[in-house]
Amino acid sequence: MWTKYRPTVLAGLLLFSLGARAQWPEKAEGCCGGKQSAVLPNGMTLGYFGTAPSQDVPLMLLHGYTDTSRSFHGLIRELLALDPGLWIIAPDLRGHGESSMPAMDPSDPGSPFEIADFAQDIVELMDHLGLTKVHLIGHSMGSMIAQEIALHHPQRLVSLSLLGTTADPMHNGSITGFLERDLLFGTWKRHLENSFGKDWRKKSYWMPAGAMGPEHRAFLREHWVTEDLAPTPLLEAIHEETLRVPLGTWFGALEAMLEVDNSRGLENLGTRTLVLWASADGLFPGNPDQRGVKTALKRAFQRHGTVSLYRTYAHKGAAPGGIGHNFHWAIPQLVAHDLYQFTVHGRLGKDSGQRPLPQIDAGLEVLGR
Repeated sequence: MWTKYRPTVLAGLLLFSLGARAQWPEKAEGCCGGKQSAVLPNGMTLGYFGTAPSQDVPLMLLHGYTDTSRSFHGLIRELLALDPGLWIIAPDLRGHGESSMPAMDPSDPGSPFEIADFAQDIVELMDHLGLTKVHLIGHSMGSMIAQEIALHHPQRLVSLSLLGTTADPMHNGSITGFLERDLLFGTWKRHLENSFGKDWRKKSYWMPAGAMGPEHRAFLREHWVTEDLAPTPLLEAIHEETLRVPLGTWFGALEAMLEVDNSRGLENLGTRTLVLWASADGLFPGNPDQRGVKTALKRAFQRHGTVSLYRTYAHKGAAPGGIGHNFHWAIPQLVAHDLYQFTVHGRLGKDSGQRPLPQIDAGLEVLGR
């Protein structure tokens, strides 16, 4: 499935890092303007996109592993089309995009990337912006961070929305197999050891992933930044930012996900929750990941009366891979409609309303009745 790489010369590291940023097409997919920055008490600086503040509780969007806030640009555009007055905040997580890298601990390079560290950044960003509460929305790894906040800072949330989520990344086969064993600690580690020797982890900490060479860049475009129905300009834009994510983030955040198992923790969830999932999600499939999420949320209802809604998107046509893990890139209209109905109106219809994509089924389950 994936290419076996040959070691490449890294002499062009600085040129690649600066050149990619200089050529970056800011408005490639029609959204969303420049970013602001916030210096947090813990020393991190987070870049974030934000609309003009309003009197309403804002929507806070947390992107996934090796993405940036650009992951949500199509979704933000559709949300603002529904309501131009929405207050939306989408930060770059630590080590991603325009946010700073944490200092490396030589004895444990992965330690600054615990899920609790990501969550603390978001809580401190809320404090910095004077936000008492938010509607928290997370995709993939962002949904794990959102779970962490919901379980340890529930008073800061009005609602929780989890896109392409799992309750147990620690035992997910794609993460432990493809990502950990085969790619990062397999192909990539061998490549970096050939280039840097036994200190490869320390010496590659700040190195952007794209600097490993053209084969690695091509692999990431073909097998990592993918979604069959997503517009090509968006995929190309996300790919360029993914290439600039430092290897310290790739390895550290992966190790952080491998420490998370909320199968029991989510039973204590007290925040009203929406889960959105696509039927062709090969990273967090229906069994065991979605079954585990549903089981935990049903137990949250039994323990605390927390009712959760669960929406499944499925493509009825002949798309090569259907709608997958990054479904918000492919069908932002439907996702925006459902998030708007849930966060603003506190409900969800049996389907996604006046759907502009009739080839999409959108089944709804109420977990807890």
